[in-house]
Amino acid sequence: MTESSDSKACAPVLELPFDRVVVTDGGTNRDLSPVEFFALPLAQRIRYIVQQQASFFADGESVDAREVLGQMRKIRAALH
Repeated sequence: MTESSDSKACAPVLELPFDRVVVTDGGTNRDLSPVEFFALPLAQRIRYIVQQQASFFADGESVDAREVLGQMRKIRAALH
């Protein structure tokens, strides 16, 4: 094995705590994948969360935004 493949083999698998986000903006609901949600500008994502306009789901079940944020902090810490 090469050094780069060794480091990849040791990297932890980090799974997002949600697989769908529904954002409400101007009375319109938009279904977003995690990739689409993270493609939004950071300020917009924060606004959706702070103003409780973002609902997170995993396997069709609602996930509390505080749980999502906590898990995202852990993922970020593991990457740095």
